[in-house]
Amino acid sequence: MRVLPVAEPGTPAISTPWRYLGWPVGQQKGGVALGVLWGCTWMVAQSIVPAVIGAAVDALIARQTHLFAADCVVVLGLGVITAVSGVLRHRWSHAAAGWPARSSRFGASLVR
Repeated sequence: MRVLPVAEPGTPAISTPWRYLGWPVGQQKGGVALGVLWGCTWMVAQSIVPAVIGAAVDALIARQTHLFAADCVVVLGLGVITAVSGVLRHRWSHAAAGWPARSSRFGASLVR
């Protein structure tokens, strides 16, 4: 496991604000990419749940118990996916979270 934050990250690019903010992200591309992946998985799994619950209610109203049971299993699966991806999203976002604080401290020391 990598130790973060990096002890001596080097000299930041200060030519533009976007390059300055992109500099620490560039040093942690893998961690940021995994954080984005798990964050998107987490949000998509959450967004699908209402549609599946609606389908389960429709199946229950139509007295189609096999479809209702299948929808319940899908909701359970989405809950598991949401929980796991939420934990991984949190873990990866905090692994790369040290750079905003360092950037703001360094940015405050720049002369205009």
